[in-house]
Amino acid sequence: MIALDFLGFGFSDKQRPRHYSIFEQASIVEALLRHLGLQNRRINLLSHDYGDIVAQELLYQYKQNQSGRLTIKSIHLSNGGIFPETHRPLLLQKILKDGGVLSPILTRLMNFFVFSRGLTPVFGPYTQPSENKLWDMWKVIRNNDRNSSLTVS
Repeated sequence: MIALDFLGFGFSDKQRPRHYSIFEQASIVEALLRHLGLQNRRINLLSHDYGDIVAQELLYQYKQNQSGRLTIKSIHLSNGGIFPETHRPLLLQKILKDGGVLSPILTRLMNFFVFSRGLTPVFGPYTQPSENKLWDMWKVIRNNDRNSSLTVS
């Protein structure tokens, strides 16, 4: 099993300013597999959240034989937005996705209170995270004492 943080996510460095691309993340996964000598092996992909979008790109490339570097045996998508038409982003998510003038200002002003108030509506009534879990998530975002300043396409 191989687990990785995507560029700009989790414990990886968060460069500023930086525009993160799903295509770049997919290329990084392929490069890692190539580096590990796994490019000719059939792999099982297990992805979560944003990784689902990257996994879908890898699957698309595999089906289109665009890269020819990856053979996917199976794919499991977890907690991701695989149906874009059902996604209802919050106002803050729309502003951050836009990547305009407000995006870097808002990410620098982000604090735990704003983070937790924005994240809890994403969870269902029986799956609300505890304050400790929210603090754990906040610490990951604040890794290296920086807020994540992601603009993703």
